[in-house]
Amino acid sequence: YIIMFLDDVNAVVFQIGQLKSYFGNVGDETPSYSALSSYRRNASRQSFYLDRLLCDIDPSDQIHDIMSSQKIENPVEAVELLKETMSKFQMSVSDYGVLLCLSSIDERDTERKSLAELLFEQENCPAVYFIGKQVCSLFSQGRQSGIVTDVGSTHTNITPILEGFVLKSQHQTVPIGGERLTDKLKDLISQKLENDKSIYHSCQLSHPMCFAALSSEGKSLLPIYRSYTSSVMDFCSRLVVRRIKETLLSENTRSDEGLRRVELPDGREIEVNYFEDPLSDYFNKSQSVDSCQSIQHYINLVIGDIDVDARKNVGSTVILVGGGSLINRFEDTLEQKLGFVGSQQSKVRVVYSSKAVDRKTAGWTGASIMGSTGAFQNMWIGKHEFEEYGESCLARKCLN
Repeated sequence: YIIMFLDDVNAVVFQIGQLKSYFGNVGDETPSYSALSSYRRNASRQSFYLDRLLCDIDPSDQIHDIMSSQKIENPVEAVELLKETMSKFQMSVSDYGVLLCLSSIDERDTERKSLAELLFEQENCPAVYFIGKQVCSLFSQGRQSGIVTDVGSTHTNITPILEGFVLKSQHQTVPIGGERLTDKLKDLISQKLENDKSIYHSCQLSHPMCFAALSSEGKSLLPIYRSYTSSVMDFCSRLVVRRIKETLLSENTRSDEGLRRVELPDGREIEVNYFEDPLSDYFNKSQSVDSCQSIQHYINLVIGDIDVDARKNVGSTVILVGGGSLINRFEDTLEQKLGFVGSQQSKVRVVYSSKAVDRKTAGWTGASIMGSTGAFQNMWIGKHEFEEYGESCLARKCLN
């Protein structure tokens, strides 16, 4: 049962990430909206997303992540986030085909089945398709073969792809990501604030009032002296610390004394002994997390495991994506650390976008481009097709 789908119905792309999810129409160059991949649940087990995530929050409420360890923990909440996002644009899931860009590799079959059942049976979605973020990231660079190195928030995924097909047995996951640096900076600022009581009481990072830094009006969305759950306080703290971290990693803000100047939510500034070299966690074995090897070690390992006939085609190019790669000199350091490939010993090239937004949304962009091509139209899985064939049509059509 095949649908020639886009002749009659429009489609949207939704990418669910560890920290953020991206949404927009198939064929658009950039996402229309980005949403936090989290939800708030109150005592009545009601869930809230997006703009309502931190509005009118109760001290007993809990904040949860939709993804954990690179897989979707709760497909129901993932679909609810999609519905909530679409409602901002006066759109309904029942009127649009949904192209879902998934991050996981090992759990992808389970995720596809759960999400398809929810979208078809509960939301009456006319058609769906599932595709891997890794292939889409490669496609966004106009390539069909290469090694996609996705530096995410908690992990770095190194995925070899040959002519659009993931070589799953050679895929490597490294437990190094941007949140490692977030944790370091959060600890450094917290230590500094404890030494200055006036700042500590007005903008301590252990308190959710720090979300004021992200409020559109610059005012706190939460009362200052109420007692909230640890999940709410940690969530709000991390929002602010991530913003500070991105500024520090992209700008030269080091003083003559080797300190970094940090602006807190209330506008005051403090200096912290920021980590000397944020690249060390990624490229030096001695500094790596959990005694794992460096990123270049795992990329070279992937290259060595690829069949000799395909090694030069796949291993000669590394496509660098992910928000965790937006550290000064990251791409240059990676290229210097990588070796040579093939019988002619060609140097491995690192391909990347110079725009931060492109690296963060590479998967979404590739899915949007792919979904708009004429050759893609026969790939859509319709509601009636899924009802007749079940999950076997997912395995047959969704190859990556």
